[in-house]
Amino acid sequence: MEEAVESDDDEIIEVGPDGLRVVSDCLESLLIQNGENDAVRTCRLCDARFRMGYVTVAREPFVNATEDELVLHFTSEHAEAWHALRTEV
Repeated sequence: MEEAVESDDDEIIEVGPDGLRVVSDCLESLLIQNGENDAVRTCRLCDARFRMGYVTVAREPFVNATEDELVLHFTSEHAEAWHALRTEV
């Protein structure tokens, strides 16, 4: 069972039975949707690393990635940011 919690800026945040922010909402916040193809999404955090010069090669976008594949990316590549977003309620 999910519940809604109001954040400090009056945004409604969906919370799952585990007390954490819903995975799908977190993914939506962290991914850039391709305007021409809904199956293609880019990680905002990887994109920022590239634009800021922390990495010299841009990460390939996700194409038809499952929710599990996306979660694996965020938990392995951006663990601290993922944890902070999930616990933000």
